[in-house]
Amino acid sequence: ITCAFSSCAKDVDSIIGKWQLQTVKVQLIKDGQVIESDEEHFTADATMYWHFMDESSGKYIEYYDGIEEAMEFTYTLNKNVLVITDIITGHVATLTNTKLSVVCIPTIPEGDDMYYETSYNFVKVIE
Repeated sequence: ITCAFSSCAKDVDSIIGKWQLQTVKVQLIKDGQVIESDEEHFTADATMYWHFMDESSGKYIEYYDGIEEAMEFTYTLNKNVLVITDIITGHVATLTNTKLSVVCIPTIPEGDDMYYETSYNFVKVIE
């Protein structure tokens, strides 16, 4: 999984803030080759946000058909590693981060020659 966080502001050096999902791209990979690809674009009316509220907590927010669903998480950012933990389920996602571009490397079972690779592109919301 790839998660890219990008901002138009030149002085943004912190992940703290609200990040809106712009696109999701899913590719089916077989024997190292892309055999299927699909990309979905989102708007403010139907999207998701990751809101990093302070140095350790955040909220995942989805908006669809005027309905908002939210899930809180905690996170740590140490040098280039971002670890997000869902408060309710305890599920942990570990991402490596370089200048607000985050890359999650999927675990591919040994011997598997076909898998899905998903990338998410987020843009910082300037409020």
